[in-house]
Amino acid sequence: LDLFIFKGTVKTEEILTLLSELNNDHKVHGIVIELPLPPQVDKQRVIAAISPVKDVDGLHPLNKGYLLSGKEGLFPATPAACIEILKRSNIEIAGRHAVLVGRGETVGRPLIFMLLKENATVTVCHTRTVDLSFYTRQAEILFVAVGRPKLIKGEMVKPGAVVVDAGINALEKGICGDVDFEAVEETAGAITPVPGGVGSLTTVLLLKNVCRAIQMQQEEREREGTF
Repeated sequence: LDLFIFKGTVKTEEILTLLSELNNDHKVHGIVIELPLPPQVDKQRVIAAISPVKDVDGLHPLNKGYLLSGKEGLFPATPAACIEILKRSNIEIAGRHAVLVGRGETVGRPLIFMLLKENATVTVCHTRTVDLSFYTRQAEILFVAVGRPKLIKGEMVKPGAVVVDAGINALEKGICGDVDFEAVEETAGAITPVPGGVGSLTTVLLLKNVCRAIQMQQEEREREGTF
């Protein structure tokens, strides 16, 4: 594992130069860009410069396109963990009303299409949603990923609903999610904790992406006749 740290004054071109080197290095199998980037850096240019078969965070436009079209690719680990944690708990997704609070690039938006692929009926809420509780109380499965500590309270959840908290917030008293766990636990049929819930599985699925990336790179070299 190599960690490359830039100064806060870094320019887009400096990052692009490093990415070009990493893309061409066969010993490098996965690349992750720590977001957010400084304001002077062109985030979209940086993400697009990552080789799609090394983009283990699943943010490259090509991988996003694969997700939207239902093709196989490298997809973001956190939303994938939200789906996987339900499957491993034998919770049915197909036909259920899933309400998603959050539309961020790394969790919310990819999760929309993952849920559609699982045949859920999806409602998306965000910071401009009026009367958020009206929608969250309708959810059979409620996903939350907005980065606002303990936003979801007990009265905002339908009794017996499944609540998946993909938020993580560092407070003085420790780490907490976007759901008020103690308040919602009494109402929900099932709920993921923070820490120890979605985040733990995210790490596993990120490593799974690395393994998939290695396979994809090998297949690419075989097609090109380079080894």
